[in-house]
Amino acid sequence: KFPKLNVAFLECGVGWLPYWVERLDEEYEKRAPEAPLLKGKPSEYLKNGHWFCSTEPDERELPHVIDSFGADMILFASDYPHWDGLFPKAVSTLRERTDIAEKSKQKILSENAKRFYGWS
Repeated sequence: KFPKLNVAFLECGVGWLPYWVERLDEEYEKRAPEAPLLKGKPSEYLKNGHWFCSTEPDERELPHVIDSFGADMILFASDYPHWDGLFPKAVSTLRERTDIAEKSKQKILSENAKRFYGWS
């Protein structure tokens, strides 16, 4: 009903995505008639460019999520001012990771937020 609406899941990280999306798709395959407004699998909605999720810079599952879903829907979260945040090294922690491509880092740190908020 709202094809241009951007939705973000914040304060939850990205590690849950692979499990949850697989589970949603499985439920959709078995129970699609119960959700008549859905026009495709929930995982397909991930790819429409309007669905985002935040990540903290040191999440172990981040490379796996990027491999599975791409980096276009991941937003950077510094977790500041929480006691367990990495401030003031949150950005440098992500930048220094060797298991994530530089282009993915740029999307996560800047480009995706611009798209999400309509600043691009």
